[in-house]
Amino acid sequence: MTKESSVHRKRLEEIAMDPTSILGFEGPVSKVIIEEEMYNSKNQQIGEIDLLVRTSRGDYYVVEYKATDKSKVRRKAREQLERAADYVYENYGVRPLKLFYVHDDLVVEEIF
Repeated sequence: MTKESSVHRKRLEEIAMDPTSILGFEGPVSKVIIEEEMYNSKNQQIGEIDLLVRTSRGDYYVVEYKATDKSKVRRKAREQLERAADYVYENYGVRPLKLFYVHDDLVVEEIF
């Protein structure tokens, strides 16, 4: 594991430990999945959700973490979040309530 990927994983684990206070939403969390792989109908991997959070009410939240916030990185994160939202809808039957772009030292931004 490279230093960059270990830092990325550490940040995801940090968010997963306390998603409600870090991301700022209500409700008890029933499940957190770190780096869920996404597959298409042909069973080909199409990406990975950094963090998928499900509350006990059945609400889903998707998180994309990037170590730095640059214009190009932000665009890529938005695309990844849009793809993840579609995947969650297709595979869990519900649209994520919120999509979060988290960067640097846990700066949180809600994306549409």
